[in-house]
Amino acid sequence: MGNSLPSWALTSGWDWLRKEDKPNLSTTTPKPLISPPKAFGDDNSFLQRHVNIAQDYLNTALGDTAIGTGGYLPTAHSQSPDLRKEALTQIISGLHLLHEEHKLNIATVDSLTIGNASLAPVLSQMCRWIGWNDWADSYDIEDAVAEGIAFNSANATMLAQPSLPPSIYDWIEKSLTVNTNTPFMTLTDVKNRTYNNGGSIIEQESTSITPRTSLFRKLFTVVHPSASSIEIVEALYAAGFTTQVLDTLPEALLVPFREALIDCQSHLQVSWGRELLSLVGREDVNMLLFPEQKERVAYASPLAPTHKSTTDVHSICLSLSEQETVGAFDGSAEVDRQSISRLIFKDDRRLNEAAKILNTSKPTLARCEPEADWSESDLLEAQKVHVQELAIRTLAVPPGRGLLYFSARVPLLTEKFPIGGFNLHCVFKPANNTVGVDKNAFTEEKVCWAFFHAGVSAGLGISRQARGIDTSWILYNKPQELSNRHAGFLLALGLNGHLKCVAKWVAFKYLTPKHTMTSIGLLLGLAASYIGTMDSLITRLLSVHVTRMLPPGAAELNLSPLTQTTGIMGIGLLYCNTQHRRMSEIMLSEIEHIETEVLDEPLRNEGYRLAAGFALGFINLGKGFDLRGLHDMQLTERLLKLAVGSKKVNLVHVLDKATAGAVIAIALIFMKSEDHALARKIDVPSSILQFDYIRPDTFLLRTLATHLIMWSKIEATSSWIEKSLPREYKFKSRLTSVHHLSAEDLPFYNILGGLCFSIALRHSGTADLRVRDLLVHYLDQFMRICALPASNYDQKLARNTIRNCQDLLALCAATVMAGSGDLVVFRRLRVLRGRDDNETPYGSHMAAHVAMGALFLAGGTHTFGTSNLAIAALMVAFYPLFPTSILDNKSHLQAFRHFWVLATEARCVVARDIDTNMPVSIPLEISLRTDNFTTDTNPSVSRHAPCLLPEIDSIISVGTESREFWNVVLDFEKNPDHLKAFKSTQTIYVRRRPAYDASAAAFHATLQALDDTDGADQHPLEWLFELPAFSMLTTAERALVIPPEGSVGRAAHTSTEGTLVDARLVLEEATLHSGKRDRLQGLKLLFEWASMMQRDGREMQWVRQEVVDRLRAKVWMMSIEGDDDYQ
Repeated sequence: MGNSLPSWALTSGWDWLRKEDKPNLSTTTPKPLISPPKAFGDDNSFLQRHVNIAQDYLNTALGDTAIGTGGYLPTAHSQSPDLRKEALTQIISGLHLLHEEHKLNIATVDSLTIGNASLAPVLSQMCRWIGWNDWADSYDIEDAVAEGIAFNSANATMLAQPSLPPSIYDWIEKSLTVNTNTPFMTLTDVKNRTYNNGGSIIEQESTSITPRTSLFRKLFTVVHPSASSIEIVEALYAAGFTTQVLDTLPEALLVPFREALIDCQSHLQVSWGRELLSLVGREDVNMLLFPEQKERVAYASPLAPTHKSTTDVHSICLSLSEQETVGAFDGSAEVDRQSISRLIFKDDRRLNEAAKILNTSKPTLARCEPEADWSESDLLEAQKVHVQELAIRTLAVPPGRGLLYFSARVPLLTEKFPIGGFNLHCVFKPANNTVGVDKNAFTEEKVCWAFFHAGVSAGLGISRQARGIDTSWILYNKPQELSNRHAGFLLALGLNGHLKCVAKWVAFKYLTPKHTMTSIGLLLGLAASYIGTMDSLITRLLSVHVTRMLPPGAAELNLSPLTQTTGIMGIGLLYCNTQHRRMSEIMLSEIEHIETEVLDEPLRNEGYRLAAGFALGFINLGKGFDLRGLHDMQLTERLLKLAVGSKKVNLVHVLDKATAGAVIAIALIFMKSEDHALARKIDVPSSILQFDYIRPDTFLLRTLATHLIMWSKIEATSSWIEKSLPREYKFKSRLTSVHHLSAEDLPFYNILGGLCFSIALRHSGTADLRVRDLLVHYLDQFMRICALPASNYDQKLARNTIRNCQDLLALCAATVMAGSGDLVVFRRLRVLRGRDDNETPYGSHMAAHVAMGALFLAGGTHTFGTSNLAIAALMVAFYPLFPTSILDNKSHLQAFRHFWVLATEARCVVARDIDTNMPVSIPLEISLRTDNFTTDTNPSVSRHAPCLLPEIDSIISVGTESREFWNVVLDFEKNPDHLKAFKSTQTIYVRRRPAYDASAAAFHATLQALDDTDGADQHPLEWLFELPAFSMLTTAERALVIPPEGSVGRAAHTSTEGTLVDARLVLEEATLHSGKRDRLQGLKLLFEWASMMQRDGREMQWVRQEVVDRLRAKVWMMSIEGDDDYQ
């Protein structure tokens, strides 16, 4: 034909491409690609050409060998007449079955239409030769284009005509509507009865020659007209239907099965596997159960592209004076995290405010009101003093910043990871003059811990799922000279588990220079990465940095006390929960060690012994009832002697340093053990007279230890707090009656702080508003009391304790509401942040910033847990003795303040649109377990994803409740795969409901239409719906063609699968006007099936009833027109 188009473009669906008025289809004069029918006698006609070829072949020697007197074919002259007739019958029957097979696949070329080889005219000619005129007539009306073809009417052989040829459409129609038990004929049924030895071969090849016919035979052995949608879908899968097979079925034939598939989309079975879920188009559930199957890439921006202006000129000018919410070294913050956080805090700008407060890259804004008699130089001096005070506050920001941006970024492996510094300048309003600090007062040596925390903050921003954080990348980021910032960076990598991928020799490269801060960061980081593994090499690395663990007679190592404190804590992490006897003995001996000589800076100060107490607690974490091989050590008795026993007068100064470590060790070892006897022993004395012999801050620790042991008895009520206080303090348990400061109340304040701390740990990360209100009440009271005037030493001493309790209460409230961004707590923390006086120490500022970071932990995507390790980590990080200065490590090593990482849990459930991978806001219904056995039903809570979930162990199921998306239910109790997949991704993939979904009720669709009508602008392609083909579409169906204007991530249809609009257009246009008998037979099947659905009272969703009625009317009108033309 001289056709330059590809074969796939030669079907009737591409007629528009071949129209003569299309320019530039060829360089020559356009010609009709479809020639008119030719007479049989024309040498160029299809049939004549091939008949001539066949006759020429038979006249050759090869032809004579095949069909001559000695031929081997069943139709050869050498065969008997009966065998030849049987062979002819089977050949025509086999070709007919192949012809019927082709009708089930729209991907086959419309051969007759384009004039290429087709079985219909061939079969028609063969039937004429053997006298099967009824069969020939049925082939002649297969296609309107075949009209006028001249056939050879010469009779070669006359055979008895069987019944009319079997029709695959008629059989499928009866199977769907009448419940016939007669299977459709296959090649196996028409095999040559004479050659039985060939039957097995035909049996094997029949399925490969007519695969779709075989599929339908298998399907209708199970499916009957009254079968449910679930039964139909499961039968489709069992028979072997795939998405590719279904997509290439004729549209009219596909409608009944598509109806069952879309009905099952909202009625999934828990037992369905990956293939069945894919068959019904629920890849959202597949992505949840099998997250590894497909790497999904999110769009570059969560905002929809638009030409509209979102900000006016005035707002842009005002924004120039505002601080940026993200610093220069946060430029790689992940867009995905930002989009999730924006959805969580979509109603206000609280997250932006927190980011602004925890930013250290911009100058601080402040005011300094001059006195009446001040000169300009006096004002400048006052501003310089104020800048020094504000600088201390700025240097305390990084510990809180690490919580806010926790696990948010994936670094570029080809670039060095930036670690920000500090901008200590201050811009004074209203004059806008910038004043700097005295650099000599803030050299890196004097503020080394601030830079260490800055390094930790930057490193904690690296996601735990980041890849490529290995030896080469860490050495690539290693500075020429070891720095405090890089030391903190190493600790952060270790806390996130990335140092486990580092070669061990790198540790020696870092430790050899004996840079104290680097040793601290690396040793703690390695111990955190290898927590609980008892790794032998890491044990040796830590041991050589602890004098106590060196063998007798070993050379004295030039190690700083801080490095040895780090080594002790590192051993505790490395042997966490192992109950290792040797390490337990070492830690206990270090707690109770008595120095033989008095040193100005003793190694075993309170911070060192506290670290030993923590380490002993970690090694035997929560094992109070199962001490195994530690019974003969008298562990409990020795710790109790240090914690609550009387002390020799000449050793009080030594043993008081061991008290905190001993109390903490008891608290961690016997955590949640409910040991009443031990709790009574460790509790504060019953007599107030004994309080004079106990250091005030010890009351807080002993109260905390008592209630951690009696874990289940902790109650977040005012009555429980009052009941837990000594009798002498009960009357002022609410603190409202305290109006002056007195050092006599120090035990009372500390006991109250310990009670609140225990409540916070018990409800860590729960976001319980009842607990929050209780803690906020005490925070308000401590803030009020702390503001009372202090004129003498006694009152100033009391105020220091109250300030310490105030900072602890801020952390307590943030611990309970971790990740929630609660406004009630946030308002208090902003007040604490606003302190700019010279009496607020560095540690108090640090506590306020850490509390603020915890409140917005990981941008609202993480929270704290209540496991034994989580509680222990929070006790280490929020230990209620805060540093008085930047270099203060006497009571608690500042590096331990970042152990909160071990308590974090990723419990933020994120719903993502599977087509765009963008997070979406969607209602959730969460079913919880209950401890109250008197209730018959499990409680449930309603929330909007993305949101923080309760503890996973307390959840029975999580389900979406949306009209816009398909609902998904994750059953953690009955389906372990749901729980496992959710723990790894915290993601629920959802698919937007299509327009045909039944839940899109008429009323809802009407509201949507009215809403779109009220919109300001019309879509630029709206004119398409004025075309006849689209004019009858509903509002919901139009959204499948063109997504609504301004819809973010709401592409109406992003996959290559057909939609109901495609189905309607095919049925109304291509089917009706195709001129093909099988297409019209498909409509007959559709009409019969639709009538059955209507009789049964079942509503159709894929093709609405009015569409079917309109098709019926068009067919009727075409028949009337045909009758008129005939007459």
